[in-house]
Amino acid sequence: MTALQQFVPFALLPLLIAAGCGEAKIPTGKLSGKITYKAAPVTGGTVTFRNNEQGIVAAGTLDASGEYHLMFAGGPEVPAGDYVITITPPETHVPIASELVSVGGQVPVVNGQRSFPNIPAKYRSFNTSGLKKTIDEGENSCDLTLDE
Repeated sequence: MTALQQFVPFALLPLLIAAGCGEAKIPTGKLSGKITYKAAPVTGGTVTFRNNEQGIVAAGTLDASGEYHLMFAGGPEVPAGDYVITITPPETHVPIASELVSVGGQVPVVNGQRSFPNIPAKYRSFNTSGLKKTIDEGENSCDLTLDE
């Protein structure tokens, strides 16, 4: 047996091992919750979770009951880890041409970002919100009560 014939089985061994291992799965979890302010649901806006270590951002839209479901990359599975949280008001709607036609060309007054007093200013920034959550594998919940 030549040296090459003796070497080939050992050279192929790492390839065979790697082929059987497959890709490592990143742990993920699903997260939903409810946001309230002065005992009433916050009925508009976005809840954003940011993981500084992984460079990941996930978000959910608040519904009429103040509930949200976090989404990441188009789906509900969010990478597990530690997140900081913001809650921001919905963006002001700027009408498009087809909407202006439907209201007889009247241009509505747009006053910039809505005030949304039920989302205090400190919760609108990752630097000042003070809100944190660890997302674990599986189902998670994060209900938040905002104060002044």
